[in-house]
Amino acid sequence: MDLLGIRKVLPLTSQYDWLAFLGALIGGVVGGLFTFGGVYVTLRQQRRSDDDRRESERLQREAEQLRTRLSIMPLFEYAVSYDKADFDNSAGQLANEPGMPNYTLDGGKRDDPESFEFLYDIIVRNVGLGHGLITHVTLNFMDNQHQPVQSENYGFVNYLVKKDSRRDLRHYIYTPRNGARFSDPRQQVYAIEVVLEYQDLLGNAYEQKLLTSISKALYAEEDPKTGGKPVAHFSHAEQASYLGQ
Repeated sequence: MDLLGIRKVLPLTSQYDWLAFLGALIGGVVGGLFTFGGVYVTLRQQRRSDDDRRESERLQREAEQLRTRLSIMPLFEYAVSYDKADFDNSAGQLANEPGMPNYTLDGGKRDDPESFEFLYDIIVRNVGLGHGLITHVTLNFMDNQHQPVQSENYGFVNYLVKKDSRRDLRHYIYTPRNGARFSDPRQQVYAIEVVLEYQDLLGNAYEQKLLTSISKALYAEEDPKTGGKPVAHFSHAEQASYLGQ
């Protein structure tokens, strides 16, 4: 009995040849499925193995890059000075370095008896394992309530700070003696957020923020230590952030 009409297409006899054909057909299909499944599983495992290998190689490369970066990484320590001696050269004269920044806040003026002059020196010491190149400096001035006053940008400076050496970033800052921002000019305080960007010898870039301030100390004119001069303070430095290469 040819229920499927197979004998119309294939020359099968009535002696159950169709069972053998159907069995062979089903066996072929099942065998093909198993073969396909085996190949699929093998390819999937191979792809997963390749992904694991690539991930392992990537982690090894990153670990090697980190070891290399740490082996030449500059590490800066900071201080702030307002001492005139830090602005003097070896001859004892006030250094007239070309391009030394002069900033005026709230209408303060240079060579004006009605303005305070701050000798603001950021001292950068490199205690790390490699040289550092300061590439960019930004000073964000704020009042004693940490409200923005103004922002000043060095631009690209390229100051090299060699290992175990020091670099001074000197500024003149002028503020009015009797400005409207502070009710008592003897208590005027400007916070300064300093943002330094620097690189190591391989061009790995970092950014670090410092919080400093300048102030007219209370009754400073009666304090022989300050000699009546405005003073500068260093608060703290945040941990350096890695910016990439």
